[in-house]
Amino acid sequence: MATPSNKPKPVHSFTCGTVQAVTWKNTGKNGALYSVTLGRAYKYAEKKWHTSDSFEVNDISAVNTVLEQTEAWLRGRAK
Repeated sequence: MATPSNKPKPVHSFTCGTVQAVTWKNTGKNGALYSVTLGRAYKYAEKKWHTSDSFEVNDISAVNTVLEQTEAWLRGRAK
């Protein structure tokens, strides 16, 4: 189990409004492998911030934006 000191950290992230795409780097037999997680921040009744991996129709444009930015960043890494 990862301890706070050796917990994996993201290598990059893009945010648009309350939507964020976070890129993680792993190492495989053939070199670097990247994965991306998407999330949306929201406040609930107690006014605390929460995250969700589901999106509403008004989030779709922001999802597209962060995915396009992430794709461009990842393709730049492959050069």
